[in-house]
Amino acid sequence: MMIQGKSCTLTVAKDGYYYPLPYSEETVRQASKGYALPGVIGIRNREKIVETGKAITGCVVTRLEYNNILALFLLLFYFDSKFDILVDRVCEKLIYKNISVKEFELRAENKESFYFRFDVKENEASYVTGWDITTPSLPWNRAALFIMNYGRNGQGGKTRRKT
Repeated sequence: MMIQGKSCTLTVAKDGYYYPLPYSEETVRQASKGYALPGVIGIRNREKIVETGKAITGCVVTRLEYNNILALFLLLFYFDSKFDILVDRVCEKLIYKNISVKEFELRAENKESFYFRFDVKENEASYVTGWDITTPSLPWNRAALFIMNYGRNGQGGKTRRKT
């Protein structure tokens, strides 16, 4: 399920601090874990899936801005650093607790802003919960962007901030 929307919010929580992210794209979800039982020879007996649990998986893609660059790179600073993602999809509000970064990618095109993509993975202590009444829904505030600028004919270039 890929969610995109103006009124959706995405917040990373780490060490008691909340970092709202520009909501670009996210596919964080609970996927089924299990195994398949093969079907017996014949038309009526098909393969059956036995579900043994749920696994947190997916990715988040967000623009790299002046306000969130520190928070995003702090997620990568320590191997197996755990954090929470608060997702407000308007129709549902979920908190993915104790997850970590599986892999990440920094994307950029000429004359466009940088995008930071990270895949999440679960740990033994990971779980999903709903929002309680005290959970803040922090709106994202526009800030200076980091823009890739190669210059003329792709020669040379520099990265600049755009406000």
